[in-house]
Amino acid sequence: LANYCIDTSRVFGVGHSSGAQMLVNILSHKADADYLKLRGVAPVAADPYNVAIPIPVLYIDGIMDNQRSATSAANTVAKFRAANGCMDSSKTYTPIMACKSAGGGSQVDPGCKIYDGCKVPTIWCAHNDPDYSNTQHGIPCFGVQSIYDFFKTL
Repeated sequence: LANYCIDTSRVFGVGHSSGAQMLVNILSHKADADYLKLRGVAPVAADPYNVAIPIPVLYIDGIMDNQRSATSAANTVAKFRAANGCMDSSKTYTPIMACKSAGGGSQVDPGCKIYDGCKVPTIWCAHNDPDYSNTQHGIPCFGVQSIYDFFKTL
C-alpha cells in the first residue's frame, strides 16, 4: 500500500478449485477476513467452509463437476447464505447470459439464481459448460465477464 496506488475499497477475491477453497477457508477465519476487507468474492468450484462475515458472493460451479462431491456446491452456497442472512427462496438471476462453450460450441446455461433477503448479494451459478475434459470443473464461458460485471456492481 505504501508503494502503489491501491483503492482499498475495491479489492476483490477470486479463485478456482484449490484457489477457491483457500479463499473460502480464509473467509472462515473472522480475523483474516476482517483484515483483508474484501469488497466481494467469486470462488469457482470450492468446497464448503463456514463463512465468518457477510460478504457479496458470486459462486460458480458445474452441475456435473466430478472433481467435487455431489453436495459440495450446495453446501458451499449454504455457508455463504448463512453468513449473508439469506432466505431459502431465490429467483433467476438474469444479468448473466447464456454463451457457447469454447470447446464444442454447445449452448451453456449459466443456471444463476440470486437469493432473497440477503444482507449482501448472494448469487449461485450452477452451469452446464461441458469443457475441461468433460469434468465441468473449470471457469465456464460466461465466467470471466460475469465476475467482472458482478464486481462492478459492488
